[in-house]
Amino acid sequence: MPETGGRHGIRDDRPVLVVGMHRSGTSCLAGCLEAAGLHLGEVNTQAPHNQRGNRENLAVMQLHDALLERHGAAWDRPPASPVTWTEADLAALSDATATAAAHTPWGGKDPRSLLLIEGWFARFSPRFVGTYRHPDAVVSSLCTRAKAWGQPMDPDAALDLWAAYNRALCALRRQHDFPIVRYDIDGGLYVEKVTAIARDLGLPRPGAAGQFFDRALKHQAASRPVPAGVEDIWQELERHAV
Repeated sequence: MPETGGRHGIRDDRPVLVVGMHRSGTSCLAGCLEAAGLHLGEVNTQAPHNQRGNRENLAVMQLHDALLERHGAAWDRPPASPVTWTEADLAALSDATATAAAHTPWGGKDPRSLLLIEGWFARFSPRFVGTYRHPDAVVSSLCTRAKAWGQPMDPDAALDLWAAYNRALCALRRQHDFPIVRYDIDGGLYVEKVTAIARDLGLPRPGAAGQFFDRALKHQAASRPVPAGVEDIWQELERHAV
């Protein structure tokens, strides 16, 4: 019997991309959706700074990094203009996602995709789920990880990165209305919201979404007001969050 997915068993071959800034709950959201039945293919399930893995496809991440480098950019140096994908790049994307795409429903997660979304649109017709987190928590997490890597990051540079990625997230959501969820809310409420998202996506096991979530994995928190200069981005995220 052919595999089916989506609402009422209707097959939907469009990938579901988890989009958001680094250290903003993308791994948690991807893991929750995977538990609910979203096929991610071969992904990282354990990492030094993410006990359950970043749930990223290594081949996709390497392709994204190569594309950014070719345009003089990087994950921490967003490109100033849209990145051009060649036919070879698009073919590489198809190859990298083939294992996941052999199943339905399928998807993926890499924060870099926000900087390279044109290629995903050129090859697929993706659906999206977004995630965001208080900028102070993200800055703290980025700087802690960078220090552990032996490559200290300036907090102001980290905040600029938060702004760049979340500005891109807001722009994408305006064009393609999709749910976004705040990562640093009460754990029970978070699971409730992600379960509802999984159900709306038509995933086969929405009630299992919370099985991946672990409150102990949240190591940074923020209680201060949102830093000056990014309040407009934060307000837009909060206004459209589920």
